[in-house]
Amino acid sequence: MTGLAVASVLGGMLMGAADAGATTPQIGTYCAGAEVLDYRYQSDGTPTVCVYMGANGGYKWVSVAATDPVVRAPGQPCSGAYPVAVTRYGKAIMCVQGTWMVGP
Repeated sequence: MTGLAVASVLGGMLMGAADAGATTPQIGTYCAGAEVLDYRYQSDGTPTVCVYMGANGGYKWVSVAATDPVVRAPGQPCSGAYPVAVTRYGKAIMCVQGTWMVGP
């Protein structure tokens, strides 16, 4: 995944957790705006994140870069060993210049 794709994955606003009407994660399919930044898994175990792809793309499930196995929080330091981590709320965050962030 390119830096731009990682930024796209994490560039949306931090929203609340998905509700019971959540979509089924499948790379390339649509997800709900309430699911933006949700870090979930396809049925085959592949990790995905719901991102906003722009006005013409809507919200879609995308593949995820290597993910830190430790739960992290925005503002904590990161080493850059993993470009993505997951918060205790199940949201994806990214490592930017040594700090875990919701977006660039």
